[in-house]
Amino acid sequence: MRATTWNWLALGLALLPGLAAAAEPEPVPVYREIKDWIVGCDNTRFCTAVLADHPERMRVGMLVQREAGAWGNLHLTLVGSTDWSGEPMLDGQLLVAPWRMTRGVETTLELEGADAYAVLRQLRNGQRLVDDTRPGERVSSLQGLSAALLLMDAVQGRVGHYSALIRPGDSVADAQLPTPAKPQVPAFVAATALGAQEQAGITQVVMAKAAAENQLKNEYDVAPKLELHALDDQHALALLSYNCDDFHCLYALYKVSREAPYTLGPLEFEAPSSPVVISRMRDAIEFYPGKGELHSYAKDDYPGSCGVEESWRYDGMRMRLLRLSRMDRCAEVGTDSWPVLWRSEG
Repeated sequence: MRATTWNWLALGLALLPGLAAAAEPEPVPVYREIKDWIVGCDNTRFCTAVLADHPERMRVGMLVQREAGAWGNLHLTLVGSTDWSGEPMLDGQLLVAPWRMTRGVETTLELEGADAYAVLRQLRNGQRLVDDTRPGERVSSLQGLSAALLLMDAVQGRVGHYSALIRPGDSVADAQLPTPAKPQVPAFVAATALGAQEQAGITQVVMAKAAAENQLKNEYDVAPKLELHALDDQHALALLSYNCDDFHCLYALYKVSREAPYTLGPLEFEAPSSPVVISRMRDAIEFYPGKGELHSYAKDDYPGSCGVEESWRYDGMRMRLLRLSRMDRCAEVGTDSWPVLWRSEG
């Protein structure tokens, strides 16, 4: 471990002489658009910067991820054409590094730790990143990358620390870097399965409510679907999907008493107090009864390259947020690369 530390120190201090004053880390979570980049940092100060420009042709995908703390891992991912075999080109020069290559529908190049740090120090002042595989090269803009990396440093308290990507120094000690713990969400305690009488009674009440709320409409020849799941020994979840097309469904969610007269109530959610952690809970909702978890994928465009993806767990009283990622800009970025803004343990 100590050898890795000295690698960071040598790279950081050699590349930027002088000291940087320590500053209070930015409050989290953070979500920000900086020119061609989207930056998000979650409640644990894990940060993601993803390229989200609107190229006229195929881009080289680029993703930077970093954990908080002195030993937090730094990961750089580039995504290019299927037959990409050479080094990336940065402003006409080969970007030589010990890339880890993975081939699939596209080619992925990855670096970690000090190798990723060294390459990002080169990229931050660049203009164009190119995969020149023929017949059609991929070109990506690097506008805003330096500011995106500086924001990541600021959120993680690295400005003035030897591991900073933009303003390294030796004025910040390892112990000064914040490393918040993940909040704990209790494990789901499975309840007794719903009996036939419970299912029949709850179905009747929910469908009557749906009819009154105009939730049985069917404009696309897909019949409404009702799912019932035991939440605890007193309550069940009613998940009604209706008016579904090939893009999304409309939904109604209820917490229902398991005893007659099967009283309907709202399903409660305990959300973090943050202006950037925005739950959408629409378009594609699934409940996983073995885990007591509710998953939503809200899509803001047809292919689903922007929106909100979130997971919640029932804690015996309400739904608690496990994870939420967000992408406001519709720029053909897959959900695996969306910045995570909240994560919990459990």
